[in-house]
Amino acid sequence: MKKVLFSLIASSLLLFNLSSAQADPTYAVLDANGNVTNVIVCGSACASGEFGGNKVVLQVASDPVTNENRGSFWNGPGTTTYNENTGAFTVTHQPTQTTVNKIDVVENTFLVDKYDVQESTTSLTVNEDGTETTTVITRNWTIEEENKTKTTSSAIVNGQSSSYSFTYNDTIGSNLFTQNGFIKNWSDNSSAVISVNKDETQTISKISNGTKSVVSTDTQNEVESISFNERKTSQEIQDSVTNSNLLLLNSKIQTLISLLGSWVK
Repeated sequence: MKKVLFSLIASSLLLFNLSSAQADPTYAVLDANGNVTNVIVCGSACASGEFGGNKVVLQVASDPVTNENRGSFWNGPGTTTYNENTGAFTVTHQPTQTTVNKIDVVENTFLVDKYDVQESTTSLTVNEDGTETTTVITRNWTIEEENKTKTTSSAIVNGQSSSYSFTYNDTIGSNLFTQNGFIKNWSDNSSAVISVNKDETQTISKISNGTKSVVSTDTQNEVESISFNERKTSQEIQDSVTNSNLLLLNSKIQTLISLLGSWVK
């Protein structure tokens, strides 16, 4: 059987097996020291963890919908290792300038107030015989006041990276493209910007005969951000935000530190 090599980044010596290249996950072939010596698509033939006398481990999951193979991470011999204890691959490459942007969005809607309103209209009609007829029309509706907040936390890291690590689980489904679980090795002079954008909208609605219509809306926006010219510890980040009196950033500080990931010392 021919071996099938793929790569999501620059790779060499691609060999194709058309019969199996359309499906199944990618396996990494290992030597005794945990070095990746090849990447293959071998389906059930690799299920035992061995193929052609070599140990193999899952590296990249297939497409969850189409089951098509989605390539591999391997730059050739001597570039990729596997840690059997953690299940993590580490890929080394030439230092490259990289920008990573991660966000976290939280939306909350809550009812501030809700009350019933009754309006009565009185009309007086003079009849032909001189008598008067009084008509009272009563209308009822409900006023509802609702607040909605949308808080977007963002962390942008820009700098040089010379390696990254990931596990097979980090490639399942959309994880392969978001790469949220990938850990990059950032240089110390890599910069970062963290920010929080909060939109708060107050909506007053009228509910009458089962129909809800908006009477008025009012939106307030608040934005805070801070930048760092080099990598910081989590404590240094918190101190900088606190000393700058950035209350909105401070309210989401743990989320922001999490978004910064491996940039944090």
